[in-house]
Amino acid sequence: MELSTGDILIKIVYSICQTVFLGFSLFTILYVSVSIRNEAKNTFDDIHDSATLLIRFIGIAFFILIITTNIFNYIEFNDKFEKYGTITRLIRPFGFLFWIQIFTFAFLNNLYWVEKIKKNNFYKVLHSVIILFVLFIMNFELYVIIITSFNRDYVPSEWGEIISYPELLISINLKIGIFLFLLGLTHFIKIKFKPYD
Repeated sequence: MELSTGDILIKIVYSICQTVFLGFSLFTILYVSVSIRNEAKNTFDDIHDSATLLIRFIGIAFFILIITTNIFNYIEFNDKFEKYGTITRLIRPFGFLFWIQIFTFAFLNNLYWVEKIKKNNFYKVLHSVIILFVLFIMNFELYVIIITSFNRDYVPSEWGEIISYPELLISINLKIGIFLFLLGLTHFIKIKFKPYD
């Protein structure tokens, strides 16, 4: 089955959202560990404010993307069994995985609008661990493929399926670069449109 241009764009945006969630989680854990050791006002405070702004808007974009994708897929299906499959995916025994994504990435991220929560280090770490756990659950199959591709005993039937070390390093660096670029862009925009004191 060939993907349409719209499907490819949705997959790209979905991947960027996941990259930002991962980057935010790791950055927040680093930020909290540095700010606990440093009691003075941290130089990362302003950057972390920009990161929370980025994660809030990415959470909203993720929510809009996942809901509209499911609605359009339901409308697009002509077969009643495909429509039934779409609905049951949301409410059957593993339907909670779909709702956990929405709860974690849309609702929990947007709690940073509340100033007390935004300043609470315990919430920041807990939120980051929850994001990492949900991302792990969502990408478990990918982790299995990566781990087994590094072991000779698990050589796949086609050599093209193996993920090489350089590809993995490029992928990790690309994800870090995308997060840092979006964080820098958000920080720049925030500074540019911040009213003067």
